[in-house]
Amino acid sequence: MNDAEALTALPKEEQDVIVEVLKEEQLGTEQLQAVVKKAREVKKQGHLSKVTLRDSIRKVDQDLKETRTMLKLKRLHWSLGPYHLKSILANPELRLALDKQQIDYQTYLNHNNKQEIA
Repeated sequence: MNDAEALTALPKEEQDVIVEVLKEEQLGTEQLQAVVKKAREVKKQGHLSKVTLRDSIRKVDQDLKETRTMLKLKRLHWSLGPYHLKSILANPELRLALDKQQIDYQTYLNHNNKQEIA
């Protein structure tokens, strides 16, 4: 019932935009209140349309994905310990996350490779 109230409190045009975006993005009704909240934020920043709402939702999704990757990296680093950084760096997804954060791990790899050769 609260979901319906959140949606019906908006003008019809905004309701239509939200329902269409929910369908297009294949979001469930359990996410309706979050999408309504996001729609209100988008409207405060400018014009609410399917494109602006969809882009805003996708940006949040991308930010969450990056945060999850960084958390995964940190968990791996602490569970394996700093001496196992090479095995962590074998994961291309985690290397990409490190690159995005502009973390220089090449020096470590070069130093470690020299030690293995010697």
